[in-house]
Amino acid sequence: MTNRDVIAALAGRPVALIVNKEYALRSTDRKVHSQRQRQNLSELHGGLRRQDLPSPLRDIPTGPDGIEPVRCVGHITRGNTGNTPLMHSKFIVRLQRGKPVAVWTGSFNFTVNAASNVENVVEIHDKTIAAAYLEEFARIAALSEPLEFKAGKADPSWGAVLPKRVPTAATAPAKKRPRKPAATTKNVVRNAGKTRAKRRK
Repeated sequence: MTNRDVIAALAGRPVALIVNKEYALRSTDRKVHSQRQRQNLSELHGGLRRQDLPSPLRDIPTGPDGIEPVRCVGHITRGNTGNTPLMHSKFIVRLQRGKPVAVWTGSFNFTVNAASNVENVVEIHDKTIAAAYLEEFARIAALSEPLEFKAGKADPSWGAVLPKRVPTAATAPAKKRPRKPAATTKNVVRNAGKTRAKRRK
């Protein structure tokens, strides 16, 4: 979230954003561009409550009901370890009197560089579709962490208890057939001897 036009449009409005987990978001990162990024995000204000949003977000029993304006989600490790799972699902749900009425989605990142790229954006004014995206936001937000996160896998600070996925025929691991013990040299010799004995009879 580095695009100043987007930040200016959201500043002063009730907003809750979930962004990709990056070290630049933590106050311990003293780099100039990191401090600038945090300064941009500090212009956003909260104002949304978990209890007004779909499950599983509204069902979380711990922590304050208000949602910070910016939280993060993902997996990040120390050092250069290649690609890690990213929060790369980009959409915005517009609420009107607390109800989802439209959704904005596409390839466009909310960054300075994206403004000069070839990107696509779709704005959908359909309450049913907007409600589906709001439910997806609630699922992602339930796994989110504050900006002062801990390195490693996702560690939801709210202690969200998400429903366990029931394995289906397509996802359940195939049952392994019991393997027959491998024949040893003694078994082979003994069996061969029995076979010869039978033939003599």
